[in-house]
Amino acid sequence: CRASSSRPSPAAVEAGGPSPRRGRVGKNRNAGTVAASLTQVCGQGRFHQRGSRVLLEWLGQITQRPVIVTLAVAGAVLATLGADAVARRLRIGPRGSRWLRRCGYGAMWTSVALFIVAGFLPPR
Repeated sequence: CRASSSRPSPAAVEAGGPSPRRGRVGKNRNAGTVAASLTQVCGQGRFHQRGSRVLLEWLGQITQRPVIVTLAVAGAVLATLGADAVARRLRIGPRGSRWLRRCGYGAMWTSVALFIVAGFLPPR
């Protein structure tokens, strides 16, 4: 992105940035934020589109069926081991057992959340 341009981009003018006629900021409430500054300098298009594309690619990778199933199975195994450690009074103790169960439940809930997100993504 080029910041050396003497004229503001049309996106910067619409966002409330400095206009050619008035040398001050318009009525935009977010004019002093970093995002507004990037919009004024770079224009909204390139910065926003690249970030969205990267996020969708990343979401596409982690919402694949093998990833979701692996998380769910690993979470179930961890939660079962944590519960079994309490029943058998293994060396890890009650704190370790609680930690294992919470990690297992966390992995299972993460897989549920990824499954829901996968339903909203466009088909591949």
